Amino acid sequence: MHSPITAFATAFVILQFVKIVVPALLTSFRITRNRRRHREPFEPKATVIVPCKGSEPGLEDNIRAFLNQEYRDYSLLFVTESGSDAAYAIIKRIISQHSRPARMIVAGLAKECGQKAHNLCAAVQSVEQDAEVLVFADSDAHPRSSWLAELCAPLSDPAVGATTGFRWYIPIASNFWSILLSSWNAQGLVMLHERSLFAWGGSMAVRTEDFRRLGIERIWRTALSDDLSLSKAIRGSGLKITFVPQCLVATYADLNMRQVLEFTTRQISITRFYRRDMWWQVVAAHSLYTAVFWGGLAVAVSEIPSATFDGRLIIPLAAIMTLSACHLWSRLALAIHCLPEDYSANLIRTRLAFVSTGPLVTLVYLYNIVVSCMTRRITWRGIVYEMVSPSEIKVIRPSNPAE
Repeated sequence: MHSPITAFATAFVILQFVKIVVPALLTSFRITRNRRRHREPFEPKATVIVPCKGSEPGLEDNIRAFLNQEYRDYSLLFVTESGSDAAYAIIKRIISQHSRPARMIVAGLAKECGQKAHNLCAAVQSVEQDAEVLVFADSDAHPRSSWLAELCAPLSDPAVGATTGFRWYIPIASNFWSILLSSWNAQGLVMLHERSLFAWGGSMAVRTEDFRRLGIERIWRTALSDDLSLSKAIRGSGLKITFVPQCLVATYADLNMRQVLEFTTRQISITRFYRRDMWWQVVAAHSLYTAVFWGGLAVAVSEIPSATFDGRLIIPLAAIMTLSACHLWSRLALAIHCLPEDYSANLIRTRLAFVSTGPLVTLVYLYNIVVSCMTRRITWRGIVYEMVSPSEIKVIRPSNPAE
């Protein structure tokens, strides 16, 4: 009776296997190849720009990690919206105790673009003229000591326009919603490879020459998203964006359901405006998964009381669940390998909960997709924005510097 449904679910298992196992093997091969291959030293003078807001968990450790990179010649610019921001005094104190060249920049309130993009523009104007590479990082990210060198190295290739790492959320106290967020976020790694679809703004680098030639600062002055707008400009110029797995950075997460849904929906809503192609990929992948797995599960459960129930549909559904777990396990193994060792114990402790969240993550994505189609407004760091177009936004409610 359900042979067409069973056949369709089986076909989905094959598709899922190809989309999960092959990329995972390629990623493992690339990491091994990079470790064995001798790379000529490439450490041009770099400026690291870190926009900051508020006192976040691990902020002081993160700032010290940026100040203690194993890199020959670099300086840092930390930028806040206001001198009254809670992060300002903390960072000012830390850099005063360190010999690494570092400065604080106060950007002021954004009026026609996102506050983060505005902060970055203010910092870019203060970059030294001889800086050859601009590196952008988030203050809630904790890099390993080789992060800067690893991130800049591929830029020795003229065909590479930008390099990128990615975030990995570290759940605090094994919070369920934070684990779910970590799993949701890990899905983004599918789009990161030698020719990535985007660069992530919390860990990315670009040559100063390309940054200025492509007019990235001008683009940011009317943009909400710093990284997706930069990615569009880089890829549009024919250059590639290269993912550097060793530049995964850890970010602590301790969120409740409302915060997780708000954050994830914001990411998908911004993607819908800036990268409709990526948004459609998300729609296709998670709509298909939801229809096959959750639809198939509903059919199977409804037929359990029936005398004709033979259970054959359970086999492909179990396979889908298993492959989802394998997918997440491969991403977790990558994180354990690439993140600083301090985080390994936490990742190992929550591994079983993490790898079992695949089907639930799909439901979160489905919620994100639906809501992203219903509104143009998002809330980001206490500021409400209305997205009119990729090059026009409205600041509906400005920031409160005291927050």
